[in-house]
Amino acid sequence: MRKENNYIMQKLLVVLLLFATHLVKGLEVTIPDILNYNGKAYSVTSDPLAVLFDTYPSLKPKEDLVIFGEEKHYEAEFVIVQEQLYLTAIRVIKYDSLQGNFIPVNIIREIFSCDTVDMSWLTITMVSNDGSGTRIFNFNSGKLDSTKWLRYYGDYLSYLDKYTQEFKAKDRITYDSLDKLYKSRGIKDFKNVVELNFINIFAICAKVNTALLEAVMVNY
Repeated sequence: MRKENNYIMQKLLVVLLLFATHLVKGLEVTIPDILNYNGKAYSVTSDPLAVLFDTYPSLKPKEDLVIFGEEKHYEAEFVIVQEQLYLTAIRVIKYDSLQGNFIPVNIIREIFSCDTVDMSWLTITMVSNDGSGTRIFNFNSGKLDSTKWLRYYGDYLSYLDKYTQEFKAKDRITYDSLDKLYKSRGIKDFKNVVELNFINIFAICAKVNTALLEAVMVNY
């Protein structure tokens, strides 16, 4: 229940922040996901499930407490057990008419056939933070391939540049479109777009085993 309450508090704090800053035009808001590893909870600043909901947009979660400028309307929670990645929750905020209040609801069963989902279908890099620095988790078919701390800003940009180039090679049309969009916002260096989480470079560069994904889905 504590995690669910924390999710509601996160969203309410963001609402207050937006109000305090007069709802700045163009501001984008993201509620981070959670990754549990070796007894620590990391705040995931990338969006690992974006690749799922981009493939099946009709399944993208919808909630009743919507924040202005927020693109991602859910909080996912993951855990690494014996180096394997699992999804344990997809939380959204719904209005409970009986309680007359907004409550967090775990809708993982509405999308998958179980409460814990083996993420073997996903190869991805997660960007996270535990308050002491940035940590990168590299997963190959859901298996933790490597993890490292990025303690220096230059090191972080170097790592991001690798994915920027991969994205550029993979989808040049989308890259050019986003590049043009954010230059129009006054952002000259495309890597800063990644830094500000305006696009999810890591999800874009993810690889999905479609057969394995469809095997654990209820409806698509």
